[in-house]
Amino acid sequence: MRILQVNHFYEGRGGAELYMHALARRQAQRGHVVGLFAGSPDLDLDEPERRVIQRPDFDRERLIDDQDLKHEFREFSRTFRPDVIHVHNVSHFPASFVGAFLASDVPVIMTVHDYSLLCPNSWCVLPDGTQCEGGAGQKCFEHGCESNYPYDPPVVAATAIRARFLRRCVARFISPSTPLADLCQEAGFDPVQVLPYFAEPATLTHALDPAEQDPHRILFLGRLEREKGVTYLIQAMPRILASDPEARLSIVGEGTQSETLRQQALELGIQDQVEFHGKVPHTEVQRLLGRARVNVLPSVWSENSPVTCYESFSVGLPMVASHLGGLPELVREGVTGLLARPRDPVDLADKILRILLSDELHAKLSDAARLELQRYDPDAHLEQMDALYAGASKASVGQHEAQLDKDLTAITEYLVRDVTASEKIIARARGGKIRRIMNRSLDVMFRVTS
Repeated sequence: MRILQVNHFYEGRGGAELYMHALARRQAQRGHVVGLFAGSPDLDLDEPERRVIQRPDFDRERLIDDQDLKHEFREFSRTFRPDVIHVHNVSHFPASFVGAFLASDVPVIMTVHDYSLLCPNSWCVLPDGTQCEGGAGQKCFEHGCESNYPYDPPVVAATAIRARFLRRCVARFISPSTPLADLCQEAGFDPVQVLPYFAEPATLTHALDPAEQDPHRILFLGRLEREKGVTYLIQAMPRILASDPEARLSIVGEGTQSETLRQQALELGIQDQVEFHGKVPHTEVQRLLGRARVNVLPSVWSENSPVTCYESFSVGLPMVASHLGGLPELVREGVTGLLARPRDPVDLADKILRILLSDELHAKLSDAARLELQRYDPDAHLEQMDALYAGASKASVGQHEAQLDKDLTAITEYLVRDVTASEKIIARARGGKIRRIMNRSLDVMFRVTS
């Protein structure tokens, strides 16, 4: 089978990219011919089975449409001749980009790696920390969700129009977690198949040295961005150190919050107990996983199915994670780890201490984590994926709907241009009449597109 993988980023930014490359590698080993179409701010590759377009991560001028990008995809698809297109993250591509899939005349499958289908900032969490049901529209400005991660009317418009195109272009959606699958189903992304990621124990265990294991070592592995909640983990450290003075925190990853977090540790006087490793090679990640006592994921956004959980299971490392999104499905309370209240450093510290200070609990959770690995067997995952490919059929889009999509794209482009040109006025009038009129106009458009 000829499989075309599509993602807005080529490099390994997060779990979606790690999974996509691992999936493509294993599919090739099984005899499939795998192509890749992606974007990158640094690379420009034009090869028979790999096309990487050099473009910025975020292009405000092309939130809705980019004819050049669609042309590149159509040309690559025409020469590669896929039997199926497997889409991953496309929220950083123009909203109408996915409409180009229709020209390929083959089934389109999409793995939903995060909540960007449902939320302009992908958090799908209200400012008070509670779960939002998702869906771009008027409510995106009623609850002040810009405080989670900034967005404005053009970004909301792009999210809404992208959702419309995906509903019509994708034959089957795949979600690694049940909570996100349920939300997608309710939002009209149908059908949705739950299929967790797979873990690769062989690549994660060969570098482990039991002599290096540290019974006081806490690990965070991931992007250093606000949504990951690392600030609450650092806030929890003084309370942890009061009960376990030998505790140490290893923070692995990089991001825009790196310096802010370093300064926070300095202000709390715990800079000697917090190590920032930055971005490290995967072999070093393996060593750090094997060295730690507990892996902590204190996210404040709706995680879907973080790869760090699978990596923890691969080495029998218990976890403490936020009780939010898809995390409770992976980090099962009292089985493979403990769940903490999001944005609560006191509760987070207490849960971490339970694992640090109890050999019995740690051993129980560790054994269960290793057993959990059986649920994420790579071969079983690939077989299910092959069956999904074989059972998919091309999405049917009538002429009237196709014309409506084209018209809505043009209308939205004009709207975005007008909004962009008026940003300074809108900023001054925030909460005033101009803002309310714009939001009502957007809300009408979203109701038409739903």
